[in-house]
Amino acid sequence: MQISRQRVAAVATAVMVVGLGGAAASSSASAAVLGSSGGSYVPVQPARIVDTRSRLGARTPSGHGTVRIAIDGHGGVPASGVEAVAVTLTAESSGAGGNLTAYADGTARPGTSTLDFSKAVATAGAAVIAVGRDGDIDIHNGGSAATTIRVDVSGYYLAGTGTQAGGYAPVTPTRLVDTRIGKGARPLTAHGTLRLTAAGAHSVPAGASTVVMTVAAATPANSGHLVAFADGTARPSVNELAFTKGVTRTNLLMAPVAANGKVDLYNDSSGALNLVVDIVGYVRTGSTPAVGGYVPITPLTLIGPPGAAVAGGTVTDVSLRSAAPLVHNGVVDAGISAVVVNLTEESSDFSGAARLYSGPAPSTSNLDFTAGRSVGDTVIVPVSASSQFKLFSSAPDETRFSIDLLGYITGGRLTWTTSAGVDPQHGEGVTAISCPTPHFCAAVDGSGSALEFKGPADRFATIARPQVVSATRLSAVSCPTDQFCAAVDDGGYATNWNGTAWSAPLAVDPGAALSLVSCGSPTSCMAATTTGVLLAFDGVGWSTSLTTGARVTGLSCPTSSFCVAGDGSGRVRIFNGMTWAPAVNIAGSTAIQAVSCASAAACTATTNRAAIQYNGTSWASPVAVPLGSSTLLTLLSCGSPTFCVAGVIGDSVRESEVWTGTTWEESPFAFGLEQPTGLSCSDADDCIVSNYDGVYGGRVGGLDGGTYNDRTNSMTTLSCVSSTWCMALDNTGVVVVDHAGAWKVIPGPTNLGVTTLSCGSPTFCVGVGYNSYSVFNGVSWSAAALGPTSTVALSCEATGCMALGTTTAAWFNGTSWRTLPSPALEEAYQSVSCVSATFCLAMDSASQSERWTGSKWIVVTPPSSNQSAGRVSCVSITFCSAVINRAVQLFTGTGWHPLANAALSGVSTAQCTSSTFCVGSSFDGVSVYSGRQWALTLPVDAIVDCPAAGRCIAVSGTSGFVGK
Repeated sequence: MQISRQRVAAVATAVMVVGLGGAAASSSASAAVLGSSGGSYVPVQPARIVDTRSRLGARTPSGHGTVRIAIDGHGGVPASGVEAVAVTLTAESSGAGGNLTAYADGTARPGTSTLDFSKAVATAGAAVIAVGRDGDIDIHNGGSAATTIRVDVSGYYLAGTGTQAGGYAPVTPTRLVDTRIGKGARPLTAHGTLRLTAAGAHSVPAGASTVVMTVAAATPANSGHLVAFADGTARPSVNELAFTKGVTRTNLLMAPVAANGKVDLYNDSSGALNLVVDIVGYVRTGSTPAVGGYVPITPLTLIGPPGAAVAGGTVTDVSLRSAAPLVHNGVVDAGISAVVVNLTEESSDFSGAARLYSGPAPSTSNLDFTAGRSVGDTVIVPVSASSQFKLFSSAPDETRFSIDLLGYITGGRLTWTTSAGVDPQHGEGVTAISCPTPHFCAAVDGSGSALEFKGPADRFATIARPQVVSATRLSAVSCPTDQFCAAVDDGGYATNWNGTAWSAPLAVDPGAALSLVSCGSPTSCMAATTTGVLLAFDGVGWSTSLTTGARVTGLSCPTSSFCVAGDGSGRVRIFNGMTWAPAVNIAGSTAIQAVSCASAAACTATTNRAAIQYNGTSWASPVAVPLGSSTLLTLLSCGSPTFCVAGVIGDSVRESEVWTGTTWEESPFAFGLEQPTGLSCSDADDCIVSNYDGVYGGRVGGLDGGTYNDRTNSMTTLSCVSSTWCMALDNTGVVVVDHAGAWKVIPGPTNLGVTTLSCGSPTFCVGVGYNSYSVFNGVSWSAAALGPTSTVALSCEATGCMALGTTTAAWFNGTSWRTLPSPALEEAYQSVSCVSATFCLAMDSASQSERWTGSKWIVVTPPSSNQSAGRVSCVSITFCSAVINRAVQLFTGTGWHPLANAALSGVSTAQCTSSTFCVGSSFDGVSVYSGRQWALTLPVDAIVDCPAAGRCIAVSGTSGFVGK
């Protein structure tokens, strides 16, 4: 099953962003180490947590006043364990100029500023702010007049002390330069460069890859830009701080550091410039950053001056494909969760705000701009699975923006995860699941069997054989830890998991059907019968706790001293560890369908199409959950106070809704399963869903996810158009199609024995059998006109297919075949790969190759003669790969040459999307080439297709695997 990566820990001490004020002051906060790696960044869907104009989150700070803002548990930030938060801070309007200082609540206010603003001008800036022990921050208004503010969260750092490559480490903020008073340097001259010693001093170790600074352009003489780059390297043609004549502008910079520890700052304006530079942290060096690590790159302009014209109120897609593959020290970092960019508004005639995001459109902003002034800001923006993000402008008319890519946050490497359903195989189907951590789940089925899954965060490495533990149907299971579970059955008995084995049945209420169970600890569980009796477990035995008189339909016990039970009459009862409180009707005449509590102060109950929240004191009014279904919301699990997933049980609904802490939103994860039976979310990132066929995993809160319906027969062919669309056929002709992560089965070609498959798009595939051809139109298969006899090679692009027979060649346009000249290859045709109707590359078994131009075949200079060759694979007209004599060879437009250090014993086929990313198949398994060496990553003999760098699909027998 596919399961997402575990979130790892981050910042060990507090971060303070220093502005134009006096000397920097430090603050610190402690938090539990939540993982073995510190310094990792976790992006979230941008969320506005403060807007004092509407009194959201805080009141408007008065002149020289301070407001306190709750961070933990808001805007996608976890309720605990957070050390620092990344935000966009905006001073909306004020009667006087001034500055804002943001710092950890409970610490002394530093004599610095986070954001400087002018009178009556909206100003926004990025900041990383330490979070106090109580989960709050303070914002002080240094101006003399009341100032409305906004705070938009974009990500956070979890507490931790690790030292993984790419991790962020804060330092006590240190002011390196203030040219206004001659500290550290003189003012920059026009087109001048300031050379700073950033590493090896100021608590930044030598060898740091990036230094994090706040830099202010103070009252510049002319408008222009500041460029930051590693000393001794070519100055990039990008900017990281845009400034306007006479207007002070501050920005957060993540500047790459040279081997000598120095960073250069270049003033591209025609006037003198005062700078104030404060170091606040650094990124640890290393060539293989862990998940959540920052990777600086040679800056790339995604959208350059004069910029992209964005009409007011519209959205523009920004793609990273022009920047892919992103390479650091010769190693491709395949998984990217977010990118660090500089967004610049190119001096519009209009005022407005801009935001960058992926996923649902947030109500946030990253940049406020004023007519006639060019302004820019650093943004850390999540990217979609298709390597894109979005740009929105609120200006009333067309505005131009430039975007420069400075680096990215890693989201993992090519780690293979099985996505096959795990069926206990007793014919009665999975009935319930429970996952206390991303590393462990337990499942029960209708035949009385239980099984457990164990493994690292990326996948379940161990799947136990099903064990019969009950004589009747097991209806529910609950695991408060990976060392204890309780499961109940239809006969009134329970069984416990002790970390090693399941116990013999324990009598709970013999003869009564038990329908629900929830455990707050290994010595505290609550179960419910179908007749409304609640029974308690104390670690030794079971006893009656309460008789409700109505069927209990929802039960959740997040701790040993707190439970919530909901019934079919719309009532809930709360247990305090000793007694049950009287029932409270929260849903009128509507039945409660499910209850899930992330804590004693955060519960959710669902009815038919609505959800009701509990805050530890009272229940709110029902809120509609827009699933678009009239069926009951009986599928519910809350991984945190700000993350719940709701769906429909026993139906074919493939959508789910996510609770963000304030609203219900459409989830990027679709169940993709017929008749789901269970759902369990271990945290705000990892959820598992089951149906009668098995148990499936997916990253519900993120961009990756999906399920794979296991087939009875072995997969024989695979063709992927993109990382979100593949087609596979088994040996009976049954087709499995992957639509954006959710695999589904459709009727296959009418002829059986299909041996060759190629897809040019999701609406165009061709399958070849013995003297038969079939074509897929996106919905169904139909017979196609006959092509070359005994086809041995086939390749389709968006408009057509090239087929090579034993001695013939032909082109298929979707309707008919056109006979072509045959390649003049000496040996039997081996394979062909096409990227367009005017470019195909064919290869024979002796490694000879020819290129199709659209009208004729042209001989390609061979790598050498009479060497065995595998499948050829092309990603462009100047980049193809093939395995020749057990080594990968690359075609770069004119001829073949070997890939350095790419020999792999036994490899039969390989695909390369760049010179630093290849995936090879052998009898030993699937290996990945990183630019330096091969590494075995999937030890099974599999068919593999890689539509993009770092995105591969593999099928082996009846199992499917996702590589990312």
